[in-house]
Amino acid sequence: MTNPADKVNELNEAELPAIALLQRLGYTYVPREILAPERDNEREVLLKGQLKAALLRLNPWLKENDAERVIFALENLDAVGMARNQLVHEYLVYGMPLEVDDAEGRRTRTATFFDFEQPDHNEFVVTNQMRVRRGNDPSRASGRSFESLRMSGEKEDDERVVKPDIVLFVNGIPLVVIEAKSPTLMDVWKVRAVRQMLRYQEAGPEFHGTGAPELFHYNLACVAICGADAAYAGIGAPDNVYSGWKSVEPYIEKTVREQFGVEAKGQAQLIVGLLSPATLLEVLRDFVVFEPERGKLLKKLPRYQQFRAVRKAMDRLLTHDKPEERGGVVWHTQGSGKSL
Repeated sequence: MTNPADKVNELNEAELPAIALLQRLGYTYVPREILAPERDNEREVLLKGQLKAALLRLNPWLKENDAERVIFALENLDAVGMARNQLVHEYLVYGMPLEVDDAEGRRTRTATFFDFEQPDHNEFVVTNQMRVRRGNDPSRASGRSFESLRMSGEKEDDERVVKPDIVLFVNGIPLVVIEAKSPTLMDVWKVRAVRQMLRYQEAGPEFHGTGAPELFHYNLACVAICGADAAYAGIGAPDNVYSGWKSVEPYIEKTVREQFGVEAKGQAQLIVGLLSPATLLEVLRDFVVFEPERGKLLKKLPRYQQFRAVRKAMDRLLTHDKPEERGGVVWHTQGSGKSL
């Protein structure tokens, strides 16, 4: 049973400070009630209004019905589990091919979901306690609307829904799910947060029917926070894979303190370093790898050492004229991901 004091500490020490910092980084906080009309029912996780607007803005050649076709195709991919996440990732990064009729006749064009070059041209939204209908709820089949749910008087603690603490959307696509825990849980905070995240994903037979795996079809990263610490990993990862992000680059600690009003430590370090809008899109585009290991497809996200080293190496390659100035040595400790 959850200790009420832990829930209060979780809210005040982790969830609310995270939302406040994300807003200072450039996210717009929108309560779940305001976002609800963009979802036909609690089964859906895409904010279709925002996504459609982004598609039309980023792809001026798209017509409204074409944008709706793209959204339908993204929602109805013929793959499950990690294979589906990989396929979604490829579309989000490289765009989705779409046959269209224009002045040149029928041809295939590519619809893009994000403006990677100009992060400010995307819409970054943070919400909390978003309700997503669970897999074992019979009412899912009926696609009940939010209005019917409200009129039926369903309770806030309804066990038929999952409510991740924080969800980050970019152009209406849920890229990050954050689970907050109380710092008073000490060493077990991460284990509990990750187990809850795995249940939401239904990442194992013991969780079948108890989560909302649809929320993770589009997921880039899962994040666990407790105020004093934070860790992240890809979908399906156990708690021993979750690691910290011990850098705030491209910011410096003084800038973080003066511009965002927090010290670059604890969960703030990961939020600034990994979840800042520009960095999040850069990680999505350039730093995700899917690899088979022992017959299982795994998703690998960068560790902060890899992220820093690659960015510094690329900067050296692109900004120095003399060949001898472009080379160098990358020194990393064991287990930091040098080979990858």
